[in-house]
Amino acid sequence: VTACTLGYLKLLDVNTPIYGLLAGSKNGLLQLIEFKENKPEIVWQKELGSQINTIEVGDVTNDGYHEIVVGTDDSFVKIFDSSGEELKAIKMEDSRPISLKIIDIDGDNAKEIVVGCADGTLNIYHNPKLDSLDIELKWKTSASNSIKIVSSIVNPEDGKINILFGGYDRSIRCISDLECGETPPLDVPNNMTVPETQTTGVEETTARQIVFETVPTNIREYIFKYLIDNRIIEGIGAELEKKGYLTDSVVEEFQRMISEKADSYEKVTYSVWTLPEDQIGVGGTTEAPSKPPAKKTKKIKPVVIEQEIPTQRGGALLDALKQDSKKGKDNKPKSVADTAAEGNIKTIIITHLEKFKLVPTKSKLVEDLVILGYNRDVVEEQIEKLRMEGVLLYSRTEPKGWSLGTY
Repeated sequence: VTACTLGYLKLLDVNTPIYGLLAGSKNGLLQLIEFKENKPEIVWQKELGSQINTIEVGDVTNDGYHEIVVGTDDSFVKIFDSSGEELKAIKMEDSRPISLKIIDIDGDNAKEIVVGCADGTLNIYHNPKLDSLDIELKWKTSASNSIKIVSSIVNPEDGKINILFGGYDRSIRCISDLECGETPPLDVPNNMTVPETQTTGVEETTARQIVFETVPTNIREYIFKYLIDNRIIEGIGAELEKKGYLTDSVVEEFQRMISEKADSYEKVTYSVWTLPEDQIGVGGTTEAPSKPPAKKTKKIKPVVIEQEIPTQRGGALLDALKQDSKKGKDNKPKSVADTAAEGNIKTIIITHLEKFKLVPTKSKLVEDLVILGYNRDVVEEQIEKLRMEGVLLYSRTEPKGWSLGTY
């Protein structure tokens, strides 16, 4: 759908005008839709052969009945009666119509067609006769950008009707017809007997309760909504309770699954080094040094990169390699402040797991503490110590993750 509007139309086979929805599509399909008992019903549809940019409803033939005015992408403004029969087609020579407004701008009781175009042109068409299709260009003006919307307002000071229009240049322009109030009025009949309220088939005294429903916006939310609505989660919870899990723990775990990302990640350390900026020349080449630089041993800085968790194999070998890598480091005595900080982090880790019971991955546990302001290396070191002491446990069986042991 590229354009739509609502309006009253008098159909040939009914006495009371209907309040219909007119919709236009990208492939040029124009439809009149009527709502009966709160259900849409297509009254008629018509192929126009070009994208429909804008639609308006109003009396432009001065016969007292509403017509349908459509702006199409092939530079036409077309007028149809309420049955979909084309009455007139106006060719826009220089641009494409993208906005419409049907309103009396000069105060003669006859409504003009205000057309905003893609090239910034504003065209005003009027019909000076009763029950006629003698619609002609009255005047036009132009702006610097496409006119996306057209509206109107009555000036309370002088009673003149002002045309408001704007587009993509973030400007709103106001213009009025020079003949406003000076044109002799036409005796345009009013044959449209518009009902004050539309019949809906429901008694007015019937009170309807408004029900608001949360609509999922992604596939994960849809999955969990289906599980909840069909009481599948309740069945899963009951089975887990039989296995000894607490109800609160099951509920917390489901809530965490809804809010967390679908993929788990673990930190893997790679050795990466970079060349200092002062040694990079034009075009990315290195400049020749003015004197032989002193030989220095580059200290390779570990860079942490996230990747998906691999299959957990060779755990004991990895632990042994980690211990070997630490043997060459100097063992400096720790200060009282360092010892206190480690004790504080240890308490925070234990308190965190007491609250959440189970954390699915080590990286998640580390990130939960890093965002609180703690050093990543210190946190990882404390987690490893607590694991060696048996305070923390990692379960490879369901439910997988890190939890508190006995301490």
